[in-house]
Order: sequence, then structure tokens, then C-alpha cells
Amino acid sequence: MFLQLPQRTETRYGPAGRIASERAFENRVDGPIRNARSLSWSLQLDREAIPDLFLRAGYHQRRTTRNLLVEPELGVGTLDLGVARDFLTLSNRGRDSYREWQFSARYRLSEGGHLTASYVRSSSVGDLNDLGMIYWPTPSALIWPNERAPLTFDVPNRFLFWSEVGIPWGLRAVPVFELRSGFPYSMFNQNRDIVGARHRAGRFPVYKSLDLQVTKEFSIQMGKKKRRFRAGIRLFNLLNTFNPQDVQSNLGSPYFGTFYRGVKRKLRAVFELGN
Repeated sequence: MFLQLPQRTETRYGPAGRIASERAFENRVDGPIRNARSLSWSLQLDREAIPDLFLRAGYHQRRTTRNLLVEPELGVGTLDLGVARDFLTLSNRGRDSYREWQFSARYRLSEGGHLTASYVRSSSVGDLNDLGMIYWPTPSALIWPNERAPLTFDVPNRFLFWSEVGIPWGLRAVPVFELRSGFPYSMFNQNRDIVGARHRAGRFPVYKSLDLQVTKEFSIQMGKKKRRFRAGIRLFNLLNTFNPQDVQSNLGSPYFGTFYRGVKRKLRAVFELGN
């Protein structure tokens, strides 16, 4: 399948809009391609400290090998033609690892309610040139040399609080508060070349969000059976906190380091059918 993909051509333009350089890549596969292999294990300890207060500590680790890896190989000499050629090579050399420590506390309330808080310290590191660089709906414009670095979704610290409580008029409230580290990003120059190490230019601002769901239970007679359902509203980012999704990472831009496209407050209806 990889060999049947259209060959990639990367073109660079000069200041006047003329073509400064052009590089055509040929697709090739390095060795037999096998399925990825993942090994994970976890350890978890639970204890009831006092009546209705439960504590948990856990560790989880996952290591994946034989990931599909796409790497550019420039100026490779070939014996058949005696000229240097550029290749986009697919191999099984990719690997990544994930580790996390988790600590949580849960206090049980009456009528099935609870107060729960958790903290996760984690690390996710791997090869960045996975197959998604060319297979995603918006493939990468350039294929850079592979690097091992924090992955796109790496979040070293994450605090989460959520609860389910009964409030007046038969309503049920579920607030969720999340506070976590921002995702890593890279720096580029005006030619879209990576400047420095990938995914080590900085991180997005700390993510802060308070979500809230409020529902009420109803029952309807349907034939000979009474059916229960819950209806209500769900508010995302209740405090309308600025949580950007994009950053201007071009060193040549006067807006370098500016964050954009924050997620606005959202309101949605909720309908859940019970037994």
C-alpha cells in the first residue's frame, strides 16, 4: 500500500516567488513490515482510610515497539543508476513509551453521590515520524528527520476533580474541573524548517476548564412498562477560560509566541434513557 501512494515532491520558493529548489521522493520499504508489539503492566493499591473515604495509588507503564516509521533519506547512492536519489522510507523501527503515577481520593456521599479528586504524573516519549504524518486528513507539508521527543499529547501533570451530588428540585449536578499541563510544540523558520529540537520549543498555557451537567429524572408509562430517563443541560468551559489550540510558532512572524483559537463556552442538551 505504501509503495502505491503518490510520490511526494517538496518545492521551495525564493523571495520573488520563483522555485529555489525541488526535491522528489520515491517511496520504499525497509525490510519486512510486521505488526506493532505493545507490552504494558500496572500496579494499583486501594485502601479505605476512614468510613466512606477511599484512597488509591497506582503505576502504569506501556512500551510499544515495531511502530511504523516514515523517514526521509536524502542523496542515497544506487548501484543500478549510479546517481543519488531521495527516498521516503517506511520501516518498523518506531517505538514509544508511556509511564504514569496516579493518586486519587473518593468520598462516598448519600444517595449514590461522591466527591473524587485525582492527580496524574506522566511521561510519553517516542519517535515523531509516525505514519500519521502522511496518512492524516491534513498530512504534514514537509517530512523532517525523525526525532525522539515528548509526543504531541504529552501531559506531565494533570489534576482532575469531579463529583455527583443531588441538589434541590430533584436535580442531579455533575461538576468536572480539569487543570493540566499544556501540550508541547516546535519552532519553525520562514522555510518551515524545524528550529532546535522538535516538541521542545515550549508548551501551551496551562489548561483550565470547569464543566457542569445538571439533569433531572423523569418517568413515562410506555405500554405496560414505566421507562425512566434523564434530561438536562451540559455546559462546557463554564467559566469561559481561554484555552488556546494554536500557536504562532514561526520565528519570523511579529506575532511569534501568540496563542489563538481558544475553546468558547458551549451549551448542549442531554437526554439519557434508562431501563
